[in-house]
Amino acid sequence: MPEPHKEDLADDPYSIDTNDGFNIKDEHVSSVRKVAFIVTPVLVGYTFGWGFTGHWNHTDQMSTRNWCAEMAVLMTDFKHGANIGLLTPLYVIWGGVPQSFTSRLVGMNWSLCVVSWPMMYVLRPANDYKRNHFHLNQQTDVGIDAILQFWCCGLAWFIAYSMMITRSYSVRHGWGVYCCASFPRGIVFRLSFMCSMMVWTDWYVSSFLFAYGRLDIPGKEAVPLLIFGWKRFKYVTKLLLSTDDCPWKMWSLFPNTLYVMLQLNANVAQAMVGVQDISQMVFFIIVDALQFIARSVLLARTGMKQCPKLFSFVLEKQLQNVVVPLPKLAAASGDKTAMRIMQALMVLLEGETLTSNLCFLALYFLNWGTLLQDNYAWITVPLKSAWVVGVFFLIDLIQDLIAARVTDKFSNWTYIYAAEGWSHKRHRWQSWCMYHLWTTHSLAVGGYLVKNASLWEHKAISLPIYLYWHPSPAAYIHI
Repeated sequence: MPEPHKEDLADDPYSIDTNDGFNIKDEHVSSVRKVAFIVTPVLVGYTFGWGFTGHWNHTDQMSTRNWCAEMAVLMTDFKHGANIGLLTPLYVIWGGVPQSFTSRLVGMNWSLCVVSWPMMYVLRPANDYKRNHFHLNQQTDVGIDAILQFWCCGLAWFIAYSMMITRSYSVRHGWGVYCCASFPRGIVFRLSFMCSMMVWTDWYVSSFLFAYGRLDIPGKEAVPLLIFGWKRFKYVTKLLLSTDDCPWKMWSLFPNTLYVMLQLNANVAQAMVGVQDISQMVFFIIVDALQFIARSVLLARTGMKQCPKLFSFVLEKQLQNVVVPLPKLAAASGDKTAMRIMQALMVLLEGETLTSNLCFLALYFLNWGTLLQDNYAWITVPLKSAWVVGVFFLIDLIQDLIAARVTDKFSNWTYIYAAEGWSHKRHRWQSWCMYHLWTTHSLAVGGYLVKNASLWEHKAISLPIYLYWHPSPAAYIHI
């Protein structure tokens, strides 16, 4: 895939490297458009993304005597591999634009997923189904980490060495060129490998945090802080480092930012509704409110005149964790204004993607908890009440309304909300595949809805099991 020429970017409808940035037209965006932006990922993910099938689609309860179940496992593994294996790198590097779905990329990556996933999950010994989790009989466990590492390396190599790449957005500074910025293939290899490895790492860490918060052991009160801290680490690796020097940053900046924020806040939203008592709920509300206040105050520069040195120090640290604006926006608006617009974008998406996740959980609990009376839904919401989800949703919606009074000062965000922007039909395939990927990740990946409920239901919630008896993801997914 050759790099587009500079003169072609102006005619590229998928490029946001323009002088106007996120202002594609002069108009006031209505509240209906803003609500539609929050609700659309939920509705598309729950229908087109097969979210309504929940545990039927990503079931963990299988039997070696049920051939229909075996076929369901095969199809689910292929689908899981295609989503996490193929779509994740496409959105990190190209933003999922139609130009990224070339036969070369799709064919090679799909072939690698088809080879790797059955080796990990389907072609395992029959005894792996018969493990007794009550007396920790794990002698038939299957180690699949080596295959996962082969898949990560192979995927990154295929993507980096199957196309022509030029260095366009690599970050340079007064000390020279950092890391692999001089090697465009090295950049793409790093981006692909890092996003794949983070899915694998998140499987372990998020599952551990879920268990740590559910067990009655000392220190579990700090779990909300650990969850927000792990979210920050994933933010830096999966968004900041993956976007700043991407060769196709003009395509990937907004789609990858939106996808990563949806995925990161899925963990946070599920942890919020998973509180076991009122004290945990209040603690989550306080931590979330403090983070919201910090983001809003730093964006509005409130208190900078009263305490300039401390405020400037904290602001500088936050701006170091904001994606660098695109060149044309920086040239047209100035470096400081362009950076503040990017800061406002992060504040806006931080709140609205969390609202989307809470809206998804409300629909999920209505479907699987209230109507179907499924035990997995009650494990996800231990208080077994919709008001828990409703309280968090209402608080976050109020935060979004307050944040809009600040973020709207820097842009009207018509690219995000207007009919000619992200909701235009040219972005439909791009956005719908993203919402499908987000739904699959929220349901099927370790540390999220189905896997956490499966661990709890089968009484496998014990920290020694996580740290020693379950050395591979096979022990998490096939319980």
